[in-house]
Amino acid sequence: MRRLLAALAAVPLVVAAIGAALAQPAPRTPPGLTPLGPVQAPRPSAPNQPFVTQGQDPLAPVQSQPLPSLTPPDPAYAPPARPAPAAPPTVAAPLPATALAGDWQPRQTVELRGLDKVTARSAAITGKVGETLRYGTLSILVRGCAVRPPDQPADVTAFLEITDRGATTPIFRGWMITSAPSLAILEHPVYDIRVAACRP
Repeated sequence: MRRLLAALAAVPLVVAAIGAALAQPAPRTPPGLTPLGPVQAPRPSAPNQPFVTQGQDPLAPVQSQPLPSLTPPDPAYAPPARPAPAAPPTVAAPLPATALAGDWQPRQTVELRGLDKVTARSAAITGKVGETLRYGTLSILVRGCAVRPPDQPADVTAFLEITDRGATTPIFRGWMITSAPSLAILEHPVYDIRVAACRP
């Protein structure tokens, strides 16, 4: 009974405290500042949601832009082909330089001696100046042929351009001299070429 009377006696005090709290004036905002409104929590967006501009509902479906159409390439179009390099003109090469002193007399027919190092077989190769001769996988373009005059020690020389099969540049280009084969040697693992004679 005493507890009930004590609780009833405290009720007016609680009511008075609540009334006093409600009667207090709202906090004043300093001059020059705008009072803030209630803070709103951001609305959660769906995963992988694109950026939403101001005034747009983030939950509204996004209109996807169509991709630009790609024109397929014309199957009949072909890039212009590069012009093939012009082959060097077939002209007679000048006679050997002054290092090979003496007068040389040009001839029109050349005789070469080919050697197969694998089988140890040799063969004669004959052709005219300006012709391309074949020996094994080699192509031999004869650009000049000359001999010594009769009043000088016999000697023969020929200007050759030798190209191996599949090569784009000659593997040998120059004068071969019978009396000095070491001055110009064809370096090839299978074949060896020497000048044998030059005839009219």
